Amino acid sequence: MRLGGSLIKGWSLWLVLLIGVSGCQTPVDVVAKQQIDQGSLVVKRDAQLSQLMQFQFSGGLGVWTDSESIPARITWKQSDNDLELTLSGPLGVGDMHLSDNAGYVTLLRGKTVVTSGTSVNQVIQQGLGLSAEVPLEELKQWVRGLAGSGRAINRDEGGRLVDLRYSDQSGALWSVRFKRYESVGDLDLPSLITASGGDYSVRLVLKNWELNTNTYASDDNELNKRLSIPGR
Repeated sequence: MRLGGSLIKGWSLWLVLLIGVSGCQTPVDVVAKQQIDQGSLVVKRDAQLSQLMQFQFSGGLGVWTDSESIPARITWKQSDNDLELTLSGPLGVGDMHLSDNAGYVTLLRGKTVVTSGTSVNQVIQQGLGLSAEVPLEELKQWVRGLAGSGRAINRDEGGRLVDLRYSDQSGALWSVRFKRYESVGDLDLPSLITASGGDYSVRLVLKNWELNTNTYASDDNELNKRLSIPGR
């Protein structure tokens, strides 16, 4: 009986030790696992978004400083890295159309060429009479939920961008926030992006997403509403 009791106690002790070892994870282990899991989510999400090469949306764009405000309704149509952007109502001068095709950029008002060049940032700056560049080239990445040339990147638990920092060619540091997302098909895409850099702040509202460039679903009622962009 003593031998049997000793064996039972011995096996009980081993069982307790095994359960303790298998169920024990240090805080460092937990954090490391979470980082690995999020890293996998980020890689998967960014790979999906990088394959999103043809899309379009409508919405509103606001650019403002302490002394001026430029609101506009927009339609944004992107194919690969080419961009067709229509601004309705900026500065009360009517519609403006920006075309970035194979690295050559043209800004039109009606059929009149306002300005052109090889930098989409500089062309939109000159066309709107801004004192500094707006990072439109980076916006081509941000509107898809990609970080582009950003750094100091923060993401949520699903791997979506929350905020980042970006330094433009003039050295101005931009702080960018991805404030809202919406589900489009099997993707979560930004629906509100804000950015501040130098003297300027930018607010971009994205809606009516289409993940192809064959059709554009405009909302006439929406276009007839009073402009409400920008907004702090």
